[in-house]
Amino acid sequence: MAEFIQNITFAEASIIWVVVILAAVLRSFTGFGFALAAVPAFSLFLSPTQAVVLVSLLTLAINLFYTRNYLTNAPLNPLVPLVATAIIGTIIGTQLIKSISVEKFQFWAGCSVIAGCLGMIFLRKIRIPVNNFTTYLTGLLSGIMNGSLAIPGPPIIIYALQSQSTLDKSRILLMNFFFASAFIALISYGFAGFVTMQSLWFFLMAFPAMLIGDRLGFYLFNQYGSAFYRTIAISCLLVIGILITLKSILY
Repeated sequence: MAEFIQNITFAEASIIWVVVILAAVLRSFTGFGFALAAVPAFSLFLSPTQAVVLVSLLTLAINLFYTRNYLTNAPLNPLVPLVATAIIGTIIGTQLIKSISVEKFQFWAGCSVIAGCLGMIFLRKIRIPVNNFTTYLTGLLSGIMNGSLAIPGPPIIIYALQSQSTLDKSRILLMNFFFASAFIALISYGFAGFVTMQSLWFFLMAFPAMLIGDRLGFYLFNQYGSAFYRTIAISCLLVIGILITLKSILY
């Protein structure tokens, strides 16, 4: 622990807390967005492997706190085929991250956020049918992004928002899928040797901020309802994606 404290500055620790709180607020207010917001921001001062492991640990831990609230209502179809194909995709993605430089990681993380936002903007009136092809393809693409970037969000978010009949059903599907994705990713990262003692220290340092942001997000959601959730989520994520992508290109 002493070595970890020596290797991280107060400014870096503060930035991690701010990022985690804001990303957690976004997640609990909208039902998604933690990895989309946190991974690109973490990639500014953490290595790609440190960033994806920290996001996966925080996502898994916070979901374990609220498993009882949504696991009982999990839609087995399409959740099971989504998770099954996501396992394959995560294994593929984990191998990809070994060869990704920091600049490429930032670029693709930013692009994935922008793609997800644009998809939610322009495809909102299009209904995606729940069939074997779209389900398997969504699971596979989300798995690849989960393993390589710890961002399974864009494909599954678009799928859930466009294919489910209500916001509640979309939120339940997303929460269960992200819970499974974080668990799968951590197993894959563990076998790849990405999970270290430093990963655990980063997690212990950041998790209190995750709890604060989660509670704050639920409070805001209860106060203001879901009327603005989509606009707020897309606006914040689009700005993050553009800034991170520009940084990877210009620096």
